[in-house]
Amino acid sequence: MRLLLLSIFLLTITVTFASDSFTISLTDDQQVITMFSEDINQKESLHIVTYKDKSNKTYGIKSVFIDENDKIHELAAITANDNLEVVGFHRRKEIITLLVTVEDKRDKKLIACDLNALTKEIETSDLGEYEKPGAVFTYPFKTVFLTVDKDVLTVKQIANSQAVKDQSFPVNESVEDLVKDISKNTIDVVDQSKFNENGPINEYRAYAEGDELIIEQLDQRSGNANFLLLNLNDESVQKKQVKSEDKKLRDADSYIFNGNHFSLQQEDKDEYEMNITNIRTGENLYKASLQDELRNHMSSSQWENFYKHAKKGRNAPTITVNEGNKNHLVTNIDYVNRNTYNYQNIWNWVNHMRWMHQIDQMHQRNQQFGPSVLESQKHLYATRVEDHSIKIVLNSEFQPVKDASTETKLHNFNEDKYLEKYEENKTIERVSVAYTKSSKRLMIMRKKSNQIKISIRENN
Repeated sequence: MRLLLLSIFLLTITVTFASDSFTISLTDDQQVITMFSEDINQKESLHIVTYKDKSNKTYGIKSVFIDENDKIHELAAITANDNLEVVGFHRRKEIITLLVTVEDKRDKKLIACDLNALTKEIETSDLGEYEKPGAVFTYPFKTVFLTVDKDVLTVKQIANSQAVKDQSFPVNESVEDLVKDISKNTIDVVDQSKFNENGPINEYRAYAEGDELIIEQLDQRSGNANFLLLNLNDESVQKKQVKSEDKKLRDADSYIFNGNHFSLQQEDKDEYEMNITNIRTGENLYKASLQDELRNHMSSSQWENFYKHAKKGRNAPTITVNEGNKNHLVTNIDYVNRNTYNYQNIWNWVNHMRWMHQIDQMHQRNQQFGPSVLESQKHLYATRVEDHSIKIVLNSEFQPVKDASTETKLHNFNEDKYLEKYEENKTIERVSVAYTKSSKRLMIMRKKSNQIKISIRENN
């Protein structure tokens, strides 16, 4: 492994920009690999560009942090002799920690890079060999990697380049069958720092609630759910189960919120039932039929649309929960096309874009005709523009509240709809956006241009 080469700017002044725009400049030889924007708790945002320099065969990362006051902070640039990839990030005060892999032909290393948004200083640490984790959890002040093997569960907690904790969780007889199943499958990590309109429809999902990691295995034909609970404090592992009534289902979906399991079950007769169960005690907290008890909590058009489309074979029912006002919970009942829908976890998206870049390179080398793969696959991870969800508001006792506000503490920003006008613009090569409660932060790269412009737009 050749040494990581870092462009370090040891400035003693604050590097901020009062303007509402900033430009990242590349040379003719620097080719963009990935470009993405991500909000941090809908208050701040991080904008990252990874690239390859064809002139000297190096790789680099340029990034910008925008704080909650819309001040733009250029971060220190990172360059390396080998392929770079961002696999995680989080923020604590003025420090943005990027978790970066550096890969050559022999091995792959994980490097923690602490970028100071005020001074543009950088501190790094080599965290050793990198093995792609089964799940990545982003906390406000740390990133957690979980690797699931049939014999052991390993966790790496990274607060910054100097604060890393490695943990191993024993796999005993009570959990070994579930761990073995999880180790063979893909896990979708649910990001609860964002408004979730539709969650994963994969059988295996993971959540971080406080210092506990929860991995769920949902049997979508029976409605039964198994849970693996990992406590990061005492390093204990437990298995819990929520059993459905003994009846045949066409489909089922679920969502975990504050230790409770919200499930939506579609029976053979196209009847839909919502259940809420406490994961630890197994106590059923609420059960109701959509077409009976909950029917007067939705309009006729909402119910008719849902009933008509959700039962089609290509569609999958979904349920999510978001925190509302007055200690209310807003449940979102919906459906998605199971053939085209992908849950929009940021790391799924970044990995997808890297893969698409590799395919695009092969495409160009083979001198094929037609649009690039990157351009023609923009909507692979799209959800949809039309809103056809049913929102049921529950009080703190899990009872439905009629005519209550469906406003949530986390804002629902339809990124797909907002970016449509930019993606239809044939002069634009790449575009990404991060949404905060005060503004939208847009990053645009135009075709035949070496400049990437970041601009701040007020929310209308």
